[in-house]
Amino acid sequence: MKFGLCIALDYPGQGNFEAGGMKEWMARLQAKLEEAAGFGMDRVELPLSPFTALAEPEFEEAVSLVKASGLSCPVVNSMIRPGLPLTGPEVNPEQTEAYLESALLRAARLGAGTVILGAGQARNIPQGFDKETAVEQFEAFLHQCEAHAAKHELIVAIEPLNRKECNWIKWVEEAIELAAGLYLPHIRVAADSYHMLMQREEYDILEEAVEMGLLAHVHLADRDRRLPGCPLVEKGADFKQLLGTLKRSGYAGEASLECAPEQNPSWTIPQSLEYLNKLWDEL
Repeated sequence: MKFGLCIALDYPGQGNFEAGGMKEWMARLQAKLEEAAGFGMDRVELPLSPFTALAEPEFEEAVSLVKASGLSCPVVNSMIRPGLPLTGPEVNPEQTEAYLESALLRAARLGAGTVILGAGQARNIPQGFDKETAVEQFEAFLHQCEAHAAKHELIVAIEPLNRKECNWIKWVEEAIELAAGLYLPHIRVAADSYHMLMQREEYDILEEAVEMGLLAHVHLADRDRRLPGCPLVEKGADFKQLLGTLKRSGYAGEASLECAPEQNPSWTIPQSLEYLNKLWDEL
C-alpha cells in the first residue's frame, strides 16, 4: 500500500487576483509541498478547484512547483469549484461541461490519474427540490465526467460524505449502487474512514467495491479528523480491520491521509505513516 498526504489550499479567486496575493498563494503551496517532503512523503493529494482558478501562466508556475518538489500527485480532490451546483434549480449543463473541460485537463497536467468527487455543497439536494430530478441531474453530470475523464485517461471517484456534510450518497454502498448502475468505465468510488465512522458503515462493503472493480481510492482519518494511530482517540476507526479488509480483498490502489494535524499535538504525520506501514506489513 502506498500512502499519500492530502494538502489543503485556499481558493485564490477568479481572474482579478492581485499579484501580491498570488505570490503569497504560491509561497503557501511551496511551503506545504516542502513540509510534505520533510515528513517523508513521496506523494501528495492536491485540491483541484484552487488550480482551476489560476490563469494559465500561474497554473504553469504551480505545476513547476509541484514538479520541483520531487513529489508525485496521483490523486486530486475538491473537484468542483465553489458556486457550481450539480443539483437543484440553478444547474446549468453548459457551465458544468465547460468547467469539466478545463478542470480535468488541469488534473491530468498535475499528474493525477484519479479525481475525487466529493462536492457536498454542490450535490446537496436543496430543500423542497424533487429528489428524482436531482438524481437525474447528478447522473447527467457523471455522464459529462465520463466523456472528459476518458479523454484524459482519468478516473472520477464518487466520495460518500457523512450526514453533516451532505444529504445523500452518505454511504459507500450508495456510491457503489450509483456507479454500478451507470456502468461508466471511468466512474468509480472512493471511501473515507472518517465518513464511514460517522455513518457507522462496516468495512465489509469495501471488499464488495474491490471485487466489483469500483474502489479507486481511500482516505484515512480517525474521529475528528485525527491522524491514524493517535493514542488520544476514543471509539475511533479500526485501522487494522480496515487495512486488513483492503489487503484481503486485493485492493491495489492508494490511500491518503486526510487529517487535521493541528488536532494531533502529540502525534505526528511521520508517526502515523510509520503506524500504517507497520500495520499493512504485518497483515
